[in-house]
Amino acid sequence: MTVTLKFMAILMMIAVVLVSGCGDNTTPRGEITSIVIYDENGATGGSVPLDSDAYAEGETVTVLSNSGDLLRTGYTFIGWNTESDGSGDTFNERQTFAMDSEDVVLFALWTANPTWTVTYHGNGATDGSVPATSANYEEGQTISVLGNTGSLEQTGYTFNGWNTSSDGSGTSYYVGNTLSMGTENIILYASWTEVIPTEGETIADHTIAKESVLRRIPESALTAARNTLHILYCGTSHSTQVMTGMKGLEQYKDGDDTRFAFSYNGVPVAGKLDIHYNGASGTDLSNDGVDENGHTAYFRGTVAYLDNGSYADVNVVMWSWCSIEGHNVQTYLSNFDELSTMYRAGGSKGRTSDNAVTFVWMTGYARGSDGDDPDAAHSPYNNHKAIVDHCRANGYFCLDYWSQDVYDYGDDSYNPYESGNDNVQHYNYQNSEDIIEGVDWFPCRNWTSGDIVYPAHTNEGSHPQYITGNRRAYAAWWIWARIAGWDGSF
Repeated sequence: MTVTLKFMAILMMIAVVLVSGCGDNTTPRGEITSIVIYDENGATGGSVPLDSDAYAEGETVTVLSNSGDLLRTGYTFIGWNTESDGSGDTFNERQTFAMDSEDVVLFALWTANPTWTVTYHGNGATDGSVPATSANYEEGQTISVLGNTGSLEQTGYTFNGWNTSSDGSGTSYYVGNTLSMGTENIILYASWTEVIPTEGETIADHTIAKESVLRRIPESALTAARNTLHILYCGTSHSTQVMTGMKGLEQYKDGDDTRFAFSYNGVPVAGKLDIHYNGASGTDLSNDGVDENGHTAYFRGTVAYLDNGSYADVNVVMWSWCSIEGHNVQTYLSNFDELSTMYRAGGSKGRTSDNAVTFVWMTGYARGSDGDDPDAAHSPYNNHKAIVDHCRANGYFCLDYWSQDVYDYGDDSYNPYESGNDNVQHYNYQNSEDIIEGVDWFPCRNWTSGDIVYPAHTNEGSHPQYITGNRRAYAAWWIWARIAGWDGSF
């Protein structure tokens, strides 16, 4: 290349001399000894400038610019140098030097452009491998995001693309998306979505009583619940855990005051879920003595309420336990089965599909002393199991206090000896360093005044916390949405 350029430079010099003829010339012919040759030095495009002059030794040479727009992929032109490796003298445009006694070759001087990398991170994956990448990218270069080429898996989760933050709070990318390289390395973390098999599910246990589930309920389902459900909910102190949780949820995050709005006195308000709290007589489910017909006080109270023409629109009934320990829940199963049959569409009470009543079952809070011993007769665990099994067998909805109490909210660890009235797991979660009020949990509130209160009984021990009420609210709204027609799928 250098020889060719030199030959071209000589030809141009001869042409100049011929054109000038015998006239006055700056450099006498006898003193023409050397020329300046410009070399592309690895360029991938453009052309070198041509210096048509010849120079006598000591004569001043003015360095030319990169007038032919030389370029080299991955590099930037920064001048000329007397050595191809850049170890000689460097010259910029319009700098000068004194001509030597020999030809001078000026090589294009290149500097490598800074580059950065894209790295894929498994972010908790339990199997598979991340996409392997070795490319380097310059600022502004477009990058096509890869898919889950190594079949990454995480137990209990599904792969859901990539995110620039490990906690999913950054920018999400999916296979085929493009991004522009900035001025730092990029890490794309695998994004995981918890597998929550809720389609067709009817039990609002610890897997349902989570904000991650609540936020995936379709807005249309929540709207349908607010507009179509009229709920009779009765019980004593432990029943208020649902009420204080639901009231706290209204003031949790933007839009929740509308999304989860409810009234509590049985007087419907447009746009709010209609709940008539303690509208019927009967105390709670723990008041389970029976009359000559085998009916409890809550059975009789429910019938009297539903048969009152003023409440003909009530289409959901839920009763809460105080303590379930020591109670024979067969009485509960029998009474609620009979009520469900009486007030279903086409039942003995003449309800139609427009005002048929859905009964929501409940388990009692965890006591801790017997754990999950199958031989502990009428323990909270065994009573919980009997109710849940009965509901699953019959497709009934159930708000499962016991499960929500014994499973940790943060990592689902199981402690059957946990106490619902002094819940250490919930206390520890709420007070973890990286758990933030208003982001990860909310304070519960009195449903009438709106004042902040602990859920009933949760501050009796040395571990006061609001998580119990949070879980009750999440589970309740999931049930309301399901009753309103949502199939539970996401």
